[in-house]
Amino acid sequence: MWCAPGSFSSAPWLFIIEIISLNPDFEVRCTKLFPIFPSGESPYKCTQCSRAFVRSTDLQRHLRNHTGEKPYKCQECSRAFARSTDLKRHMRTHTGEKPYKCWQCSKAFSQSGSLQTHLHTHYKESLQMKGVIPDKTKRT
Repeated sequence: MWCAPGSFSSAPWLFIIEIISLNPDFEVRCTKLFPIFPSGESPYKCTQCSRAFVRSTDLQRHLRNHTGEKPYKCQECSRAFARSTDLKRHMRTHTGEKPYKCWQCSKAFSQSGSLQTHLHTHYKESLQMKGVIPDKTKRT
């Protein structure tokens, strides 16, 4: 979503939209906000390669690819990660947490991508029931 909030500056800003829940009444929120530079300018340049970034935090994260730094350590098994989100996802293997739930059958998943893949099974089943695609489980 593009906007130009007057309280920040007259330059356009980019909002990143995050889907909070994947149910029929899905919920979204703006989670990140950063300026859009004129003519695609990316002021934060990597000194190791030719990559450039709009946000300094993206450059810092990218630099870990070159240095191999993994500052986020698991307290359970000592695995280390370059990104905090990767550690958070990993921790679910220890806790058993499954925050992503299917609203059709209540099956739960530890990763959103697994839920997305699962939702395709329901979509495929509905197409089979409508006769749009053949049901390969039925014998003819």
